[in-house]
Amino acid sequence: MRDLEKSGQVKWYLEIIGNAVTIYENDTNSIYFDYDGVIGLLEQAQMLVVESARCPRPADLPDYLPWCEKLHNGDEVFDPYSYDGSMSAEDYEKMHNLMGDSEESEDWEI
Repeated sequence: MRDLEKSGQVKWYLEIIGNAVTIYENDTNSIYFDYDGVIGLLEQAQMLVVESARCPRPADLPDYLPWCEKLHNGDEVFDPYSYDGSMSAEDYEKMHNLMGDSEESEDWEI
C-alpha cells in the first residue's frame, strides 16, 4: 500500500544525507565520516526498495485472471512452479488452472 507520508520521510533522509555530504566536502576542517559503512547501508536500502516494490491488483481486472504483485525484472526468469509469495494462493491456483487449460488445448490440436 502506497504511503505518501513515509515516501516523504525517505526523501527527507536522502536530502539530509546529501546535504551533510556536501557540507563535509566543502568544509576546510576536513570533516569525514564512515564512507564504507554509509555506502553499505545505502546499497542495502536500494536493494530493499527494488525487491519490495509491489503493484496491487487493479480493481477492474476480471476475477478469473491471476495477478502477481511483484514488478517484473527483465533479468530474472519467472518459474511458475515455484511459489514466491508475490501472488495470493488463489491467484497462484488460477495461474496453474489456466496453464493446465492451455496445455490441454495444445494436446487437442496435435
